[in-house]
Amino acid sequence: EKQGSAAWRAEVRGLDQGHVVEWLDFPLVSLPALKENNREGNGGTILYPYNEGALISNNDHRNMTDFRHWEPEYPSLGCYGVFPNMICSQMQAYLWEDASLYMGAHDAARGVKGIDFYAENGGITMQMRLFCGVEFGQDFVMDYDIVWRATDARWESAAEIYREWFETALPPRAKKIKDFYC
Repeated sequence: EKQGSAAWRAEVRGLDQGHVVEWLDFPLVSLPALKENNREGNGGTILYPYNEGALISNNDHRNMTDFRHWEPEYPSLGCYGVFPNMICSQMQAYLWEDASLYMGAHDAARGVKGIDFYAENGGITMQMRLFCGVEFGQDFVMDYDIVWRATDARWESAAEIYREWFETALPPRAKKIKDFYC
């Protein structure tokens, strides 16, 4: 990866036929409470790819809406932080006044993930839940990276990291909208 980046992969091996890995929350990171909920003055804003994307600086306001953190369950309420669905990109970022932390799944197969954040222990936990899609007794081995990268404080810079990766991993036969009309 590029300078200022870290990339991880996880695997679970050696399960017997009586066990299955449904999901991994990997990696989890706890960051300061959001800007408008932070008494210490070190909080930030989250770039969250819900629908077209949102900048969230007050978790109390978020929790008063259907836009809040929900643990996915069946039957679906239709508003979970799940990609691909209400979440349009496999990334999110935490933005401070002078820097930000990009967190993205660079998964060209675009598998199902829970991408969300929630208040915990006086801070915000950034969640990347990987739904494994394996059967009982099967190993789970990631074939893509979870990437963290430090960048400047602009949300556009974090979004650009994802776009740069995305354009190198387009689905087969994908065309840009401009290519249909030009």
